[in-house]
Amino acid sequence: MIQPADSKATCTGRSETPIYRDGSWPCHSHESYNPLHLTRALPSGYCQNNTIVNPPQSAETPRSRVGLNWRPAILAFLAATLVSGAIVWYSELVSRDDEKEHVSRIAATFATSLEGDIGRALSATYALAALVRHQGGIPQDFNAVASQLLQQYPGVAALALAPAGIVGPIVPLAGNEKAVGHDLLKDPTRDKEAFLARDTRQLTLAGPFNLIQGGVAAAGRLPIFLDQPAGQRSFWGFANVLIRFPEAVHSTGLPRLQDGGYAYELWRVHPDTKQRVNIAAGGGPMREPVDLPVTVPNATWTLSVAPMAGWGQSFRLAGKLTLSALFSVMMGALASLLARDASYRKSLESRIAEATRDLRTREHEQRALIGALPDIIMHFDRGHRHLFVSENVRNSVPLTAAEMIGKTHRELAFPEDLCTLWETEINAVFRDGNERESEFSLPGLEGMRTYNWRVVPIFAHEGAV
Repeated sequence: MIQPADSKATCTGRSETPIYRDGSWPCHSHESYNPLHLTRALPSGYCQNNTIVNPPQSAETPRSRVGLNWRPAILAFLAATLVSGAIVWYSELVSRDDEKEHVSRIAATFATSLEGDIGRALSATYALAALVRHQGGIPQDFNAVASQLLQQYPGVAALALAPAGIVGPIVPLAGNEKAVGHDLLKDPTRDKEAFLARDTRQLTLAGPFNLIQGGVAAAGRLPIFLDQPAGQRSFWGFANVLIRFPEAVHSTGLPRLQDGGYAYELWRVHPDTKQRVNIAAGGGPMREPVDLPVTVPNATWTLSVAPMAGWGQSFRLAGKLTLSALFSVMMGALASLLARDASYRKSLESRIAEATRDLRTREHEQRALIGALPDIIMHFDRGHRHLFVSENVRNSVPLTAAEMIGKTHRELAFPEDLCTLWETEINAVFRDGNERESEFSLPGLEGMRTYNWRVVPIFAHEGAV
């Protein structure tokens, strides 16, 4: 039998008579022969004692038995969701910290400005105290001097002197008439800062509180002490500065925070009640505001600032969550594909192993079938080399099938004239594609025997021998 990559031929050598009258060997289809596996039965099986055995079953494609593996996909999706969620959460924390740092810098600018404006407004009390000490009491031109000072200190709403703690002259008088005659040292709601200022001889800031004359304001009080002939200094009274709220914060530009999208609140803790007291606010309620201290005489106020829309940008968070979800879905899909590929490979390997075992079994069975025939079956290629030899050849020549595989008749030292005959017959089959039959005599193990030699072509799919 002959079989190169693109051409094949087969021959059967018989002693004296064929098994069947047409010279073929039992139940073998030459056209259906698979050269990779030596011999192959007809598609419906092979014959054994004229009976069809081992009919092939329909094979299921390995990939058709491999479905989606949801468990790795779900695990990968959950893991990716956990990891990406942690990244988004951490990213949002970092972004919020950066945003709070930015808001803190903005709030610090306004807190510093507020401290400066309040400090400048309170400094007007030093000018009033100097006039009192210079003239030994209330200056005769107090109204004129106070009016000039009000122009120099835009944050100041009113200036007043309070000899012995009792409010006296006040500029402007209009709207503040009810404050005249008020004893600061005897008002239980406001005497704390007054006594503190007198006893420490330091400028103090009281309030903000509700004014007797109406409105809300903070009052700066500077104690005034006059020199006495005996060298002692006696308490004369207070120089007072009135700072109205929320008007005072307008000069600091605090309301501009709302234009930038920020809410704010200026507040203090009441020294007696320990309750939070609002001084000025704008922009509505706040969530997790940034708090900045505002230092004023004998107290600390707090400026709270927060974005009116809340911390974090919703569209930015939505974008991150969308990317996180896409990443999780992609990881789940990838895990499913990898698991499916692994399952497919495993199934394919199993199928290949099963097919290999089946082929080996069939090969063994077919070899046994061929070996049971009286004919000698051989396959040759175009170079006259043996590709297959049935095992029963050993009954005719002193060679085994294995010793003949891959060699020509000449290399096996057969008679020259027979080698020429065989090569001529094989070449003719390859050339014409027709079956050829001849007879020759060959000395063998049982003496000289005559053989009927048929050379049958095996055609490739494209029709070539």
